[in-house]
Amino acid sequence: MNIKKLSENAVIPTRGSKEAAGYDLYATETYELKIGERKAFKTDIVMAIPPYFFGRISPRSGLAVKKGIDVLAGIIDSDYRGEILVVLINLGQESVTINSGDKIAQIILQQYGEVTNGFNVVDNLDDTDRGNNGFGSTDIKPEDINSTILREYNKHHASESGSNLTYEQKVREQSKK
Repeated sequence: MNIKKLSENAVIPTRGSKEAAGYDLYATETYELKIGERKAFKTDIVMAIPPYFFGRISPRSGLAVKKGIDVLAGIIDSDYRGEILVVLINLGQESVTINSGDKIAQIILQQYGEVTNGFNVVDNLDDTDRGNNGFGSTDIKPEDINSTILREYNKHHASESGSNLTYEQKVREQSKK
């Protein structure tokens, strides 16, 4: 894949291991990212992503877990020829300094399909088991959990929070509010 460096500070993306899905992206500027702040960081690289592929900008797990740094906005289309910018947000408990040369995100190249015949407007769609159940609809519900697991969950969370309320009691209290 063709890549252009916009400065001497630019680092060609690298993989952390032979089978890593993502290629690490590197900052070319130093900046202190304050709590709750977001910023588009320069990488000083331009990529020619092949047709029918896109680059998905994803967080680095170490930055996310250790510092609370996450990535916002993250699709690079194959016809884009501008600088790759990485939008970071600090969700952590303290300011984090990003230095020039730091690995700040990863780009994962993914293939996609094309809608070749356009979109057809219809009155009804085929039914599925999921239907129109959206956010959180596939999570396991408390009533579906084996009672032993639920009992252990309640015991663990009650001791952790100092509360003697079970999960079900907490849900009922929340629903009353």
